[in-house]
Amino acid sequence: MLQKSREGKFKGSLGTLKSAASIYYGDTEGIWPRDLEKDLVPKYLKEIPTIHLEKYGHSASNKVEYYPFLDKHWKVDAKKFRDTGHWLYDSSVGTLIIDCTHLDEKEKEFYWFGFE
Repeated sequence: MLQKSREGKFKGSLGTLKSAASIYYGDTEGIWPRDLEKDLVPKYLKEIPTIHLEKYGHSASNKVEYYPFLDKHWKVDAKKFRDTGHWLYDSSVGTLIIDCTHLDEKEKEFYWFGFE
């Protein structure tokens, strides 16, 4: 139950972060934030939410990694993941996921959160 609760909190944090980026996108008339920390904090968010995936070998982190993880068809390419447990953001399309290839309690890879 504790892990299920943590996963729910993470999904909520993902939604909050994506919403803040979307509001920024609207405010800047179609430009996604380049750097989530610099562009969103403190105007849109108090801070970047922390991810707690210690059960899967990751330290608690609010770090954002910036590298492309989409293929040429704009689909998620899991081969590009580093499995850091950090937020992973592609500013070219405003896509935000978690860089974690482990399975959640429902047997779904964490990086699919947000695409549900």
